[in-house]
Amino acid sequence: MLKTVAGTSLALTVAILVLTAAVVLGRGGSAGEAAAWAVGLALGTRVVPILGSFVIAWWPRSGQRVPPLGALGVLRILAAESWATVRLFFYYHPFESLVTRREPDHVVPGEVPLVLVHGFYSNAGFWHSMKPALRAAGWNNIFTLNLDPLFIGIDDYARQLAQRVEAASRRCGTDSAILVGHSMGGLVARVCARRIPGRIRHVVCIGSPHHGTVPASLVPSLTTRQMRPGSDWLAGLNRGDPDGIVTNLYSEHDNIIVPQHSATLPGAENIALRAIGHLEMAFSPALRQALIDVLQQIRA
Repeated sequence: MLKTVAGTSLALTVAILVLTAAVVLGRGGSAGEAAAWAVGLALGTRVVPILGSFVIAWWPRSGQRVPPLGALGVLRILAAESWATVRLFFYYHPFESLVTRREPDHVVPGEVPLVLVHGFYSNAGFWHSMKPALRAAGWNNIFTLNLDPLFIGIDDYARQLAQRVEAASRRCGTDSAILVGHSMGGLVARVCARRIPGRIRHVVCIGSPHHGTVPASLVPSLTTRQMRPGSDWLAGLNRGDPDGIVTNLYSEHDNIIVPQHSATLPGAENIALRAIGHLEMAFSPALRQALIDVLQQIRA
């Protein structure tokens, strides 16, 4: 259970709620006070680090031409990223198996499948709000997967993705698939495309740390070591990509990919978006439309 995002998210939330309530009640607090403190602390453990990530993201901006947001813009992106964090880590991630499906309800034979790849410490629940818009745009064969267990190497995740691509292609009766990867999922997709080049029609990366990200240095794991700026693993990955099959969407105000220009990829089509936080990408209408536009171009 604790090897998955769903399990760890649920276990951490329950532990915080129970322990905080027990402490408050043990000190003579009322049931209402215990509930308020428990919920507040549970929310704080998720929201406060996200707000802190914007401070970290601001530090290496010197020398970059990042468009200013203004006071209202800053408040909006802080609120939107915080709300996205709450939705993901208190609902979509822990209850992913209940709220979303990893297989399409009805497969359209011959239509190229979309395989959506989540990022670090995430799961298929990340894509739940995105899939209806993709279906409305004419994409029926949408597949997701959970990359488990936590904290193993990106190459191992790429092997899992390659198996998913093979299964999705067989079910749809096609010889290739399109990969859409968020954050670390973009790196997984790039490795997969290199592993089975004839089976990948196109890769779309969303907010991916192609040249590493500073916050990866704060988490000790094999996965994050590979995503640190200057890592040997990233240097090997960036020595070349399949020509012409990578499109890269990124936010100029990403709070997790630090510095933000690390999310650009030489040789790919890079499309910049503004005022979108890293987790907000799961719900952003602007990001959703940009992805649909890119996918329509690929299909054309």
